[in-house]
Amino acid sequence: MEKIALYSKKQLFLSVFLGNILTLYDFVIYGYFAQVIGSYFFPVKTEFVSILLAFCVFASGAVVRPFSGFLFGFIGDTYGRKVALTFSIGMMGLATASIAFIPSYLTIGVFSPILLVTCRILQSLSISGEEVGSAIYLSEMFERKDSSVACSLIFSGIYSGLLLGSIVSFICLYFIPYHQIVTWGWRLPFLLSIPIAILCLLMRIRQPETPAFKQQLKQTQQHSGSIASSEQSFFSQMISASLLFSLMSVQVYLLAVYLPSYLSVTLKISLYTTMLLCSIGFAVALVCAPLFGYFSKIKGNKNILNMSIWGSLLLCYPIFALLNTAAYGAIILAIIMVSLLLAMNAGSIMPIVLYQFPLSKRYIGSCVSFNLAMSVFGSISPILFLYSTKIFNSNVAPFLVLGFSALITIIGFLLISTTRESLLCLSEQ
Repeated sequence: MEKIALYSKKQLFLSVFLGNILTLYDFVIYGYFAQVIGSYFFPVKTEFVSILLAFCVFASGAVVRPFSGFLFGFIGDTYGRKVALTFSIGMMGLATASIAFIPSYLTIGVFSPILLVTCRILQSLSISGEEVGSAIYLSEMFERKDSSVACSLIFSGIYSGLLLGSIVSFICLYFIPYHQIVTWGWRLPFLLSIPIAILCLLMRIRQPETPAFKQQLKQTQQHSGSIASSEQSFFSQMISASLLFSLMSVQVYLLAVYLPSYLSVTLKISLYTTMLLCSIGFAVALVCAPLFGYFSKIKGNKNILNMSIWGSLLLCYPIFALLNTAAYGAIILAIIMVSLLLAMNAGSIMPIVLYQFPLSKRYIGSCVSFNLAMSVFGSISPILFLYSTKIFNSNVAPFLVLGFSALITIIGFLLISTTRESLLCLSEQ
Protein backbone atom coordinates (compact mmCIF):
# COMPACT_ATOMS: atom_id res chain seq x y z
CA MET A 1 0.00 0.00 0.00
CA GLU A 2 1.22 3.48 -0.78
CA LYS A 3 2.70 5.40 2.09
CA ILE A 4 0.92 8.64 2.83
CA ALA A 5 2.62 11.58 4.50
CA LEU A 6 1.56 12.37 8.06
CA TYR A 7 0.27 15.78 7.03
CA SER A 8 -1.77 14.22 4.24
CA LYS A 9 -3.23 11.71 6.68
CA LYS A 10 -4.32 14.58 8.89
CA GLN A 11 -6.06 16.20 5.93
CA LEU A 12 -7.76 12.95 4.99
CA PHE A 13 -8.94 12.41 8.52
CA LEU A 14 -10.20 15.99 8.79
CA SER A 15 -12.21 15.52 5.58
CA VAL A 16 -14.05 12.41 6.76
CA PHE A 17 -14.26 13.74 10.32
CA LEU A 18 -16.10 16.90 9.22
CA GLY A 19 -18.32 14.86 6.91
CA ASN A 20 -19.50 12.70 9.78
CA ILE A 21 -19.97 15.76 11.97
CA LEU A 22 -22.36 17.16 9.36
CA THR A 23 -24.37 13.96 8.90
CA LEU A 24 -24.97 13.46 12.62
CA TYR A 25 -25.38 17.17 13.36
CA ASP A 26 -28.62 17.06 11.40
CA PHE A 27 -29.51 13.76 13.05
CA VAL A 28 -29.52 15.19 16.57
CA ILE A 29 -31.06 18.60 15.89
CA TYR A 30 -34.08 16.88 14.38
CA GLY A 31 -34.38 14.78 17.53
CA TYR A 32 -34.11 17.81 19.82
CA PHE A 33 -36.70 19.79 17.88
CA ALA A 34 -39.02 16.82 17.26
CA GLN A 35 -41.64 18.37 19.56
CA VAL A 36 -41.50 21.70 17.69
CA ILE A 37 -41.28 20.09 14.25
CA GLY A 38 -44.24 17.86 15.12
CA SER A 39 -46.46 20.83 15.96
CA TYR A 40 -45.17 22.86 12.97
CA PHE A 41 -45.70 20.25 10.29
CA PHE A 42 -48.42 18.14 11.98
CA PRO A 43 -50.81 20.47 13.87
CA VAL A 44 -52.86 17.77 15.60
CA LYS A 45 -54.62 18.09 18.94
CA THR A 46 -52.68 15.44 20.87
CA GLU A 47 -49.01 16.10 21.67
CA PHE A 48 -48.31 12.35 21.73
CA VAL A 49 -49.60 11.95 18.15
CA SER A 50 -47.70 15.03 16.98
CA ILE A 51 -44.37 13.71 18.30
CA LEU A 52 -45.15 10.23 17.00
CA LEU A 53 -45.73 11.65 13.52
CA ALA A 54 -42.42 13.54 13.74
CA PHE A 55 -40.68 10.27 14.62
CA CYS A 56 -42.45 8.58 11.72
CA VAL A 57 -41.04 11.21 9.36
CA PHE A 58 -37.64 10.51 10.88
CA ALA A 59 -38.15 6.81 10.21
CA SER A 60 -39.46 7.42 6.68
CA GLY A 61 -35.97 8.15 5.47
CA ALA A 62 -34.90 4.79 6.81
CA VAL A 63 -37.05 3.02 4.23
CA VAL A 64 -34.58 3.98 1.50
CA ARG A 65 -31.41 3.27 3.44
CA PRO A 66 -30.92 -0.37 2.34
CA PHE A 67 -31.55 0.63 -1.29
CA SER A 68 -29.19 3.59 -1.02
CA GLY A 69 -26.68 1.20 0.51
CA PHE A 70 -26.75 -0.67 -2.80
CA LEU A 71 -26.49 2.64 -4.68
CA PHE A 72 -23.47 3.97 -2.80
CA GLY A 73 -22.01 0.49 -2.59
CA PHE A 74 -22.11 0.26 -6.37
CA ILE A 75 -20.58 3.74 -6.74
CA GLY A 76 -17.88 3.06 -4.16
CA ASP A 77 -16.87 -0.33 -5.57
CA THR A 78 -17.11 0.74 -9.23
CA TYR A 79 -16.04 4.38 -9.41
CA GLY A 80 -14.11 4.76 -6.19
CA ARG A 81 -14.39 5.55 -2.49
CA LYS A 82 -13.64 9.23 -3.14
CA VAL A 83 -16.50 9.61 -5.65
CA ALA A 84 -19.02 8.00 -3.31
CA LEU A 85 -18.00 10.16 -0.34
CA THR A 86 -18.03 13.37 -2.40
CA PHE A 87 -21.51 12.60 -3.71
CA SER A 88 -22.84 11.76 -0.23
CA ILE A 89 -21.62 14.97 1.42
CA GLY A 90 -23.04 17.15 -1.37
CA MET A 91 -26.45 15.52 -1.05
CA MET A 92 -26.45 15.82 2.75
CA GLY A 93 -25.59 19.53 2.69
CA LEU A 94 -28.34 20.29 0.18
CA ALA A 95 -31.04 18.31 2.01
CA THR A 96 -30.19 19.64 5.49
CA ALA A 97 -30.15 23.27 4.38
CA SER A 98 -33.43 22.80 2.48
CA ILE A 99 -35.32 21.83 5.66
CA ALA A 100 -34.76 25.35 6.96
CA PHE A 101 -36.81 26.81 4.10
CA ILE A 102 -39.89 24.54 4.18
CA PRO A 103 -43.10 26.49 4.93
CA SER A 104 -45.44 25.31 7.68
CA TYR A 105 -48.52 23.13 7.29
CA LEU A 106 -50.72 26.17 7.90
CA THR A 107 -49.06 27.89 4.93
CA ILE A 108 -48.97 25.26 2.18
CA GLY A 109 -50.97 22.42 3.71
CA VAL A 110 -50.09 18.82 2.96
CA PHE A 111 -47.13 19.85 0.77
CA SER A 112 -45.28 20.89 3.93
CA PRO A 113 -44.89 17.38 5.43
CA ILE A 114 -44.32 15.99 1.90
CA LEU A 115 -41.33 18.31 1.46
CA LEU A 116 -40.07 17.38 4.92
CA VAL A 117 -40.25 13.68 4.09
CA THR A 118 -38.45 14.31 0.80
CA CYS A 119 -35.58 16.06 2.58
CA ARG A 120 -35.41 13.29 5.16
CA ILE A 121 -35.16 10.71 2.38
CA LEU A 122 -32.31 12.63 0.73
CA GLN A 123 -30.54 12.89 4.08
CA SER A 124 -30.91 9.17 4.64
CA LEU A 125 -29.54 8.51 1.17
CA SER A 126 -26.43 10.52 1.94
CA ILE A 127 -25.92 9.09 5.43
CA SER A 128 -26.10 5.63 3.90
CA GLY A 129 -22.91 6.29 1.96
CA GLU A 130 -21.10 8.49 4.48
CA GLU A 131 -20.72 6.57 7.73
CA VAL A 132 -19.51 3.20 6.47
CA GLY A 133 -17.81 4.77 3.44
CA SER A 134 -15.65 6.89 5.73
CA ALA A 135 -14.63 3.83 7.72
CA ILE A 136 -13.71 1.96 4.53
CA TYR A 137 -11.76 4.94 3.23
CA LEU A 138 -9.65 5.38 6.36
CA SER A 139 -9.15 1.64 6.87
CA GLU A 140 -7.69 1.43 3.36
CA MET A 141 -5.54 4.51 3.85
CA PHE A 142 -4.09 3.34 7.17
CA GLU A 143 -2.28 0.12 8.01
CA ARG A 144 -4.59 -2.80 8.79
CA LYS A 145 -3.26 -3.11 12.33
CA ASP A 146 -4.49 0.45 12.94
CA SER A 147 -7.95 -0.10 11.45
CA SER A 148 -9.71 -0.34 14.83
CA VAL A 149 -8.33 3.02 15.92
CA ALA A 150 -8.99 4.62 12.51
CA CYS A 151 -12.60 3.40 12.41
CA SER A 152 -13.23 4.46 16.00
CA LEU A 153 -12.08 7.98 15.09
CA ILE A 154 -14.85 8.02 12.49
CA PHE A 155 -17.33 7.46 15.29
CA SER A 156 -15.68 10.26 17.25
CA GLY A 157 -16.63 12.48 14.31
CA ILE A 158 -20.16 11.13 14.50
CA TYR A 159 -20.41 11.86 18.22
CA SER A 160 -18.82 15.27 17.67
CA GLY A 161 -21.69 15.98 15.31
CA LEU A 162 -24.15 14.90 17.97
CA LEU A 163 -22.39 17.10 20.52
CA LEU A 164 -22.25 20.08 18.16
CA GLY A 165 -25.95 19.71 17.39
CA SER A 166 -26.67 19.57 21.10
CA ILE A 167 -24.63 22.71 21.81
CA VAL A 168 -26.12 24.68 18.92
CA SER A 169 -29.65 23.66 19.91
CA PHE A 170 -28.96 24.65 23.52
CA ILE A 171 -27.70 28.08 22.46
CA CYS A 172 -30.77 28.65 20.30
CA LEU A 173 -33.17 27.65 23.05
CA TYR A 174 -31.31 29.66 25.67
CA PHE A 175 -31.16 32.95 23.77
CA ILE A 176 -34.32 32.77 21.64
CA PRO A 177 -37.76 32.91 23.33
CA TYR A 178 -39.72 29.69 22.95
CA HIS A 179 -42.57 31.27 20.97
CA GLN A 180 -39.98 32.43 18.43
CA ILE A 181 -38.36 28.98 18.40
CA VAL A 182 -41.72 27.55 17.34
CA THR A 183 -42.22 30.08 14.55
CA TRP A 184 -38.71 30.50 13.09
CA GLY A 185 -35.94 29.78 15.59
CA TRP A 186 -35.85 26.02 14.94
CA ARG A 187 -34.62 26.78 11.40
CA LEU A 188 -31.31 28.31 12.51
CA PRO A 189 -29.50 25.05 13.40
CA PHE A 190 -30.31 23.68 9.94
CA LEU A 191 -28.97 26.85 8.25
CA LEU A 192 -25.69 26.58 10.15
CA SER A 193 -24.94 23.31 8.36
CA ILE A 194 -24.30 25.17 5.08
CA PRO A 195 -20.69 26.36 5.74
CA ILE A 196 -19.70 22.92 7.06
CA ALA A 197 -21.13 21.28 3.94
CA ILE A 198 -19.28 23.64 1.60
CA LEU A 199 -15.96 23.10 3.41
CA CYS A 200 -16.39 19.32 3.37
CA LEU A 201 -17.28 19.28 -0.31
CA LEU A 202 -14.17 21.26 -1.25
CA MET A 203 -11.96 18.93 0.78
CA ARG A 204 -13.57 15.81 -0.69
CA ILE A 205 -12.94 17.01 -4.24
CA ARG A 206 -9.21 17.38 -3.49
CA GLN A 207 -8.63 14.18 -1.50
CA PRO A 208 -6.98 11.18 -3.23
CA GLU A 209 -8.41 7.77 -3.99
CA THR A 210 -7.34 4.84 -1.79
CA PRO A 211 -4.35 2.79 -3.02
CA ALA A 212 -6.35 -0.40 -2.44
CA PHE A 213 -9.08 0.68 -4.84
CA LYS A 214 -6.50 1.75 -7.44
CA GLN A 215 -4.97 -1.70 -7.20
CA GLN A 216 -8.38 -3.31 -7.55
CA LEU A 217 -9.01 -1.49 -10.82
CA LYS A 218 -5.95 -3.16 -12.29
CA GLN A 219 -7.19 -6.64 -11.45
CA THR A 220 -9.76 -8.58 -13.44
CA GLN A 221 -10.74 -10.78 -10.53
CA GLN A 222 -10.43 -10.33 -6.78
CA HIS A 223 -9.44 -13.40 -4.78
CA SER A 224 -9.62 -13.88 -1.03
CA GLY A 225 -8.84 -17.21 0.52
CA SER A 226 -10.55 -16.39 3.82
CA ILE A 227 -13.77 -15.07 2.33
CA ALA A 228 -16.28 -17.13 0.41
CA SER A 229 -16.67 -15.88 -3.13
CA SER A 230 -20.13 -17.24 -3.94
CA GLU A 231 -23.08 -14.89 -4.17
CA GLN A 232 -25.01 -16.99 -1.67
CA SER A 233 -22.23 -16.63 0.87
CA PHE A 234 -21.95 -12.90 0.14
CA PHE A 235 -25.62 -12.21 0.84
CA SER A 236 -25.66 -14.44 3.93
CA GLN A 237 -22.71 -12.50 5.31
CA MET A 238 -24.54 -9.23 4.68
CA ILE A 239 -27.51 -10.49 6.71
CA SER A 240 -25.22 -11.67 9.51
CA ALA A 241 -23.41 -8.34 9.55
CA SER A 242 -26.77 -6.51 9.70
CA LEU A 243 -27.74 -8.49 12.77
CA LEU A 244 -24.36 -7.64 14.28
CA PHE A 245 -25.07 -3.92 13.79
CA SER A 246 -28.53 -4.09 15.41
CA LEU A 247 -27.47 -3.17 18.94
CA MET A 248 -25.37 -0.21 17.81
CA SER A 249 -28.25 1.17 15.75
CA VAL A 250 -30.63 1.05 18.72
CA GLN A 251 -28.02 2.57 21.05
CA VAL A 252 -27.48 5.51 18.67
CA TYR A 253 -31.20 6.24 18.28
CA LEU A 254 -31.77 5.87 22.00
CA LEU A 255 -29.15 8.46 22.87
CA ALA A 256 -29.72 10.90 20.01
CA VAL A 257 -33.46 10.72 19.27
CA TYR A 258 -35.55 9.07 21.98
CA LEU A 259 -33.88 10.42 25.14
CA PRO A 260 -34.19 14.13 24.25
CA SER A 261 -37.94 13.79 23.72
CA TYR A 262 -38.38 11.48 26.72
CA LEU A 263 -36.61 13.88 29.07
CA SER A 264 -38.38 17.00 27.80
CA VAL A 265 -41.88 15.62 27.20
CA THR A 266 -42.33 12.77 29.67
CA LEU A 267 -40.17 14.02 32.55
CA LYS A 268 -40.99 17.69 31.81
CA ILE A 269 -37.35 18.74 31.91
CA SER A 270 -36.67 21.98 30.04
CA LEU A 271 -35.28 21.59 26.51
CA TYR A 272 -32.01 23.35 27.22
CA THR A 273 -31.44 21.26 30.35
CA THR A 274 -32.21 18.18 28.29
CA MET A 275 -29.57 19.21 25.77
CA LEU A 276 -26.98 19.72 28.49
CA LEU A 277 -27.73 16.27 29.90
CA CYS A 278 -27.49 14.56 26.50
CA SER A 279 -24.34 16.52 25.67
CA ILE A 280 -22.66 14.68 28.53
CA GLY A 281 -23.43 11.41 26.78
CA PHE A 282 -22.11 12.61 23.43
CA ALA A 283 -18.92 13.90 25.06
CA VAL A 284 -18.35 10.57 26.80
CA ALA A 285 -18.86 8.64 23.56
CA LEU A 286 -16.61 11.06 21.64
CA VAL A 287 -13.70 10.55 24.03
CA CYS A 288 -14.18 6.86 24.77
CA ALA A 289 -14.72 5.51 21.23
CA PRO A 290 -11.04 5.98 20.26
CA LEU A 291 -9.98 4.54 23.63
CA PHE A 292 -11.98 1.38 23.01
CA GLY A 293 -10.62 1.35 19.46
CA TYR A 294 -7.13 1.26 20.95
CA PHE A 295 -8.17 -1.44 23.43
CA SER A 296 -9.57 -3.44 20.50
CA LYS A 297 -6.17 -3.25 18.85
CA ILE A 298 -4.56 -4.66 21.99
CA LYS A 299 -7.19 -7.03 23.40
CA GLY A 300 -9.08 -7.95 20.24
CA ASN A 301 -12.25 -6.59 18.65
CA LYS A 302 -14.28 -9.62 19.71
CA ASN A 303 -13.66 -9.07 23.42
CA ILE A 304 -14.55 -5.37 23.37
CA LEU A 305 -17.70 -5.99 21.32
CA ASN A 306 -18.77 -8.69 23.76
CA MET A 307 -18.46 -6.16 26.58
CA SER A 308 -20.98 -3.92 24.82
CA ILE A 309 -23.38 -6.77 24.05
CA TRP A 310 -23.47 -8.36 27.47
CA GLY A 311 -23.27 -5.00 29.21
CA SER A 312 -26.42 -3.92 27.35
CA LEU A 313 -28.23 -7.09 28.38
CA LEU A 314 -27.30 -6.69 32.04
CA LEU A 315 -27.83 -2.93 32.26
CA CYS A 316 -30.87 -2.35 30.01
CA TYR A 317 -33.34 -2.40 32.93
CA PRO A 318 -31.20 -0.36 35.37
CA ILE A 319 -30.68 2.29 32.66
CA PHE A 320 -34.39 2.96 32.19
CA ALA A 321 -35.10 2.59 35.90
CA LEU A 322 -32.55 5.32 36.61
CA LEU A 323 -34.04 7.55 33.91
CA ASN A 324 -37.52 7.10 35.37
CA THR A 325 -36.45 8.47 38.76
CA ALA A 326 -36.27 11.95 37.17
CA ALA A 327 -33.32 12.72 39.48
CA TYR A 328 -30.52 14.52 37.64
CA GLY A 329 -27.79 12.38 39.17
CA ALA A 330 -29.54 9.16 38.17
CA ILE A 331 -30.25 10.48 34.67
CA ILE A 332 -26.60 11.43 34.15
CA LEU A 333 -25.48 8.00 35.33
CA ALA A 334 -27.90 6.29 32.92
CA ILE A 335 -26.74 8.46 30.01
CA ILE A 336 -23.08 7.71 30.77
CA MET A 337 -23.87 3.99 30.86
CA VAL A 338 -25.52 4.15 27.43
CA SER A 339 -22.62 6.19 26.05
CA LEU A 340 -19.97 3.79 27.32
CA LEU A 341 -21.80 0.79 25.87
CA LEU A 342 -22.09 2.61 22.55
CA ALA A 343 -18.40 3.59 22.61
CA MET A 344 -17.40 -0.05 23.16
CA ASN A 345 -19.46 -1.02 20.15
CA ALA A 346 -18.09 1.78 17.98
CA GLY A 347 -14.50 1.02 18.90
CA SER A 348 -14.64 -2.63 17.89
CA ILE A 349 -17.30 -3.53 15.35
CA MET A 350 -16.20 -1.97 12.05
CA PRO A 351 -13.07 -4.07 11.33
CA ILE A 352 -15.07 -7.22 12.09
CA VAL A 353 -17.50 -6.30 9.32
CA LEU A 354 -15.21 -4.61 6.77
CA TYR A 355 -12.85 -7.55 6.39
CA GLN A 356 -15.77 -9.92 5.91
CA PHE A 357 -16.00 -8.84 2.32
CA PRO A 358 -13.53 -8.99 -0.58
CA LEU A 359 -12.09 -5.67 -1.68
CA SER A 360 -14.20 -5.64 -4.84
CA LYS A 361 -17.42 -5.90 -2.78
CA ARG A 362 -16.36 -4.26 0.46
CA TYR A 363 -18.27 -1.01 -0.03
CA ILE A 364 -21.56 -2.57 -1.06
CA GLY A 365 -21.37 -5.41 1.48
CA SER A 366 -20.56 -3.20 4.46
CA CYS A 367 -22.81 -0.33 3.36
CA VAL A 368 -25.91 -2.47 2.80
CA SER A 369 -25.36 -4.37 6.06
CA PHE A 370 -25.02 -1.22 8.15
CA ASN A 371 -27.95 0.59 6.56
CA LEU A 372 -30.22 -2.43 6.69
CA ALA A 373 -29.62 -2.55 10.44
CA MET A 374 -30.25 1.18 10.79
CA SER A 375 -33.53 0.81 8.90
CA VAL A 376 -34.88 -2.36 10.46
CA PHE A 377 -33.65 -1.81 14.02
CA GLY A 378 -32.49 1.76 14.52
CA SER A 379 -34.98 4.05 12.82
CA ILE A 380 -38.06 2.32 14.24
CA SER A 381 -36.62 2.02 17.76
CA PRO A 382 -37.87 5.48 18.94
CA ILE A 383 -41.37 4.41 17.88
CA LEU A 384 -40.95 1.07 19.69
CA PHE A 385 -39.61 2.85 22.77
CA LEU A 386 -42.59 5.19 22.75
CA TYR A 387 -45.21 2.51 22.14
CA SER A 388 -43.77 0.17 24.76
CA THR A 389 -44.49 2.80 27.40
CA LYS A 390 -48.13 2.83 26.32
CA ILE A 391 -48.54 -0.92 25.91
CA PHE A 392 -47.05 -1.79 29.32
CA ASN A 393 -48.08 1.50 30.97
CA SER A 394 -44.54 1.95 32.25
CA ASN A 395 -41.74 4.35 31.37
CA VAL A 396 -39.25 1.57 32.14
CA ALA A 397 -40.70 -0.74 29.46
CA PRO A 398 -38.30 0.42 26.68
CA PHE A 399 -35.60 -1.70 28.33
CA LEU A 400 -37.19 -4.62 26.46
CA VAL A 401 -36.31 -3.02 23.13
CA LEU A 402 -32.67 -2.45 24.11
CA GLY A 403 -32.33 -5.94 25.56
CA PHE A 404 -33.90 -7.59 22.53
CA SER A 405 -31.52 -5.76 20.18
CA ALA A 406 -28.59 -7.13 22.20
CA LEU A 407 -29.95 -10.67 21.74
CA ILE A 408 -30.20 -10.09 17.99
CA THR A 409 -26.58 -8.93 17.93
CA ILE A 410 -25.55 -12.14 19.69
CA ILE A 411 -27.23 -14.11 16.91
CA GLY A 412 -25.35 -12.06 14.31
CA PHE A 413 -22.12 -12.62 16.19
CA LEU A 414 -22.65 -16.38 16.14
CA LEU A 415 -23.61 -16.45 12.46
CA ILE A 416 -20.97 -14.18 11.03
CA SER A 417 -18.03 -15.83 9.29
CA THR A 418 -15.11 -13.77 10.49
CA THR A 419 -11.56 -13.60 9.32
CA ARG A 420 -8.76 -13.93 11.80
CA GLU A 421 -7.79 -10.30 11.25
CA SER A 422 -11.29 -9.16 12.15
CA LEU A 423 -11.84 -10.96 15.42
CA LEU A 424 -8.42 -11.33 16.89
CA CYS A 425 -5.98 -8.72 18.04
CA LEU A 426 -5.04 -6.96 14.82
CA SER A 427 -1.62 -6.05 16.14
CA GLU A 428 -0.70 -9.72 16.22
CA GLN A 429 -1.04 -10.14 12.46
